[in-house]
Amino acid sequence: MRIGLFTGGGDCGGLEAVIRGVVFAAHSENIEVLGIPNGYLGLYNLDKNPGIILQCPMVDNRAKKCGTIIGTSRVKLNLIPDGFEKVKKNLENSNIDILIGAGGDDTSLVLEQLSNAGFKVIWVPKTMDLDILPYSVGGSSAINKIADAVYELRTTARSHDRILVVEAFGRYVGHTALYGGVAGQADMILIPEIPVDVDYMYRTIIEKYRTRLENSPLKKSWYMIVVSEGIKDIRTAELITASSELDHFGHVQLGGAGEYIVNIIKKKLKEDDELKTVLDKNGVFIKGVLEYPNVRSVNLGHTIRSGISDAYDATQGQKYGAAAIECVKRGYYSIGIADVKGDKIYTMPIGLLRQQRPVNMETVALYEKMGYNFGRKPVEYRPEIKTISSSEITRIF
Repeated sequence: MRIGLFTGGGDCGGLEAVIRGVVFAAHSENIEVLGIPNGYLGLYNLDKNPGIILQCPMVDNRAKKCGTIIGTSRVKLNLIPDGFEKVKKNLENSNIDILIGAGGDDTSLVLEQLSNAGFKVIWVPKTMDLDILPYSVGGSSAINKIADAVYELRTTARSHDRILVVEAFGRYVGHTALYGGVAGQADMILIPEIPVDVDYMYRTIIEKYRTRLENSPLKKSWYMIVVSEGIKDIRTAELITASSELDHFGHVQLGGAGEYIVNIIKKKLKEDDELKTVLDKNGVFIKGVLEYPNVRSVNLGHTIRSGISDAYDATQGQKYGAAAIECVKRGYYSIGIADVKGDKIYTMPIGLLRQQRPVNMETVALYEKMGYNFGRKPVEYRPEIKTISSSEITRIF
């Protein structure tokens, strides 16, 4: 038996771990794994670039690396006139019996289309946005990198009495911004699920900034904001983007949310005479020179998907990869790996597993109770309290 393995969409943490899990588990079952280079591009051009049989030594000692040794790309095959026909011919000529793809929702769509055309496929979910199921490879590494960046950027914000806006990936959901912002102890976290009330946002920023200033012996202050791409302004309810360009899958290229928030804050600061009086009183004001706090935007961009994976992604990725081989062994196809817990591998039909999963608003209310600001008036947290048995704990964790 020969398996074809490709990675599609964006790079992130845990992908190398998936590759290692697939190759090592396949080797134990005497299954050959053909590494298909450069994702969808490689599927289309397999006749010109036939890939390589992946051996265990090639993929060993790489599980902690981000990115993918076999490469990736974003190409929508159904936009190419002969896309699926050429891929079908390539897979047949390469003697590939089963195709395993590690990627996000776009990759799952391609795999589902290939499945409908008669191919045996398995999807290993990978997206650092965490927008498709309770967990997908890449999310934990991204959250840790955001948290570290937010916590470390505080030093420059405090040094310059700065209001600092940190923009992070996430597309249409706010999971990575939420947990990265909370772990990095940002003051405010803006996510796509909650349209931003800019008047409330500004008022609460200045309240906390002023409190820190007046309580500081050295008259120092700062404010940290994490912004997820894909946020909306409550006044327009429109998606905030810096460009109208589309990517190869037809998605709007998100970005610019950080600068958008910076410009709103700057405009309001210039009109805030009361704050200028407070700054003057505290000796941090020079008329015509330094009349309001400095506001800056930092876009973390591709730094949160590069470098080193965290331990969770490095282990979870290997489990997902090995689970895919177990599904091959048992004859389970046209499914995605939903989770692996001990003696249970959870799978779902690809289409169901791809459904978008927004941030839970009760989770937001819990963090609001702790003082985190989400650009809206806090909502009361009213949880249900449950007692569970020890057997149920095994199913949860």
